[in-house]
Amino acid sequence: MLLATVEESDRRGIRIESRDHGPGIENLEHALQDDFSTRSSIGSGIPSVGRLMDDFSIESGPSGTLIVAQKWIPIH
Repeated sequence: MLLATVEESDRRGIRIESRDHGPGIENLEHALQDDFSTRSSIGSGIPSVGRLMDDFSIESGPSGTLIVAQKWIPIH
């Protein structure tokens, strides 16, 4: 996991990158839906991150998964 501060012309924020080297997420479309879980969890993790953050991306394949999320704060 990588945490970093980021800044653009009129805003700054935090960037969080999470990478694993597991088998990947077989069906991203399902994984982004509430209540979906590949294990016996409540299935709210990935969809909740997407709702809480301003920018969110996820890539997954046979060599692992990368999630990048950013939350912005306007500079006054």
